[in-house]
Amino acid sequence: NKSLLLLQLLNNLLIFLISFFLGRIINTKIFRNSDFLQSLLIGLPLISYFIFFLCAMKIIHPQNIKNFFYLFSGIIVFLTIKNLKKITLSPGKILADFISYKQLLLVIPFIILLIAAILLTLTPPYSRDSLVYHLTVPKLYILKQGFHFIDGNIYSNFPMNTEMIYLLLLILGNGIGAKIFHFFSGLLVL
Repeated sequence: NKSLLLLQLLNNLLIFLISFFLGRIINTKIFRNSDFLQSLLIGLPLISYFIFFLCAMKIIHPQNIKNFFYLFSGIIVFLTIKNLKKITLSPGKILADFISYKQLLLVIPFIILLIAAILLTLTPPYSRDSLVYHLTVPKLYILKQGFHFIDGNIYSNFPMNTEMIYLLLLILGNGIGAKIFHFFSGLLVL
């Protein structure tokens, strides 16, 4: 369904935008820096810790989480548009820092692999690891409205930051949103 896919892409974009905005606040106040990646990497754990806190308090209510997420996203989008002049983000400069024009020909095979990875990202989750742990455990946390012991799944006893983001994306949509987040996170690592 194209509309659901677009919604998942929008949700991922909003998570990264919120992460960047929150990280930028901390980054500029504490480190006196406005680096894009550093701000993003400071902000992502903040969202994850917030979801972790809600799970620990057993107050994961999907409709309330959706309402809060979209309200907070609206505020962040408004503040981002309002402060757009202050944000110095130049895609050309970011690209120029990583690659020169002479190296561009070497990147073409990477781009082909990237396209293949995007196509795989848009398929429903099928790997055993995703179906047993990465998506199932957050889904069970949603059903129980927080953390609880899951018999037979030892990995559920130590939820990780990424699974907390997956939990938010499962509330906002489905497993494809988590795969899209995983894909974009992989791009950030490169």
